[in-house]
Amino acid sequence: MSDLLHAAKTLLGAPVRGASPDARFVEAGDELAVVVDDASQRIGAALARAAEEIDARATVVVLERPEDKPIKVLAPDVHDALVKARTAVVATRCPNAERSMREQLAAVVKACGIRHARLADITEHAFARGLRLDQRVVCEAGRAMEQRLALARAIDVESSAGTRLRIGVTPGGWVERLGEVAPGVAVGFPAGALYTLPDSVEGIFVADASLGEFFGAREGSLRDKPVRFEIRAGKVVSVHAPSSPALEADVRATLGFADGSDRVGLVVIGVNGGIEEPSGDAAVDQNLPGLHLGIGDAGGRMTTAVSCKARTAFAACQATSRVTIDGQIVVEGGKLVDAGIR
Repeated sequence: MSDLLHAAKTLLGAPVRGASPDARFVEAGDELAVVVDDASQRIGAALARAAEEIDARATVVVLERPEDKPIKVLAPDVHDALVKARTAVVATRCPNAERSMREQLAAVVKACGIRHARLADITEHAFARGLRLDQRVVCEAGRAMEQRLALARAIDVESSAGTRLRIGVTPGGWVERLGEVAPGVAVGFPAGALYTLPDSVEGIFVADASLGEFFGAREGSLRDKPVRFEIRAGKVVSVHAPSSPALEADVRATLGFADGSDRVGLVVIGVNGGIEEPSGDAAVDQNLPGLHLGIGDAGGRMTTAVSCKARTAFAACQATSRVTIDGQIVVEGGKLVDAGIR
């Protein structure tokens, strides 16, 4: 429980966008609604305890899925807890069949102006590993990296695992996901990354940390079974996973699923220095200092009209890398090394 409690305290202490520098996600006297399901009840308990320690009041509501059936309508007890709260954390599984329920929840959050932290499909391992470092420090690192990227046109990436990649980007086209909360807006955690739509991607990318999607969850850490992607003109033209034929087959099937499924939709630069090594969970590892890719649809992270649209999407994360922005090294061996970045 100690790791979960530390992560819970980190989350409740996250900064608030547009507020005073000392403002925190949850403060003394706040009403906190915590929505969990059967798999995340220990996370809920840690959040309740962390709230109690700062004199906030937490109401924990457990989503009940009878016979594991999807929940289509927001339950009255969840609705009541939300409308009474100033802040909310939702840490549950997110099956596609429950989209309508999640939309109802988001509508309540927006209407009530609730500060909302969303931990979709979170595991205890991901919660503990992804929320080690004070989010204020993560935000500072992200702002410093954002300054380095403001005029960037070319990014070069290499790794001991075999990554050799050159990426063309548009200056100023980066979107931050650094863990600042805001009223009426759902903010995803773990956090600590900057995203952009690439203009061009050429070379080899070796994912030796983790992949997203069902096959990534199944395989876990790729430390001993890396996946090699060859990318030409922004599209994956070949994939090799010699240590796992089943994984290679699943990745190939996903890449060929529909138009755009094989395109590099996102370039991701992680800046969360609290993640010191890969976890095997892409939700965490895409925030690991270094460069990662989103393959397929980019709509979940970018809102521009030119976002890559596809019917599939998955993250591809590497364990360590050297990232060079217009000739300046900003990440080395999975560590932020620029003088202005912690």
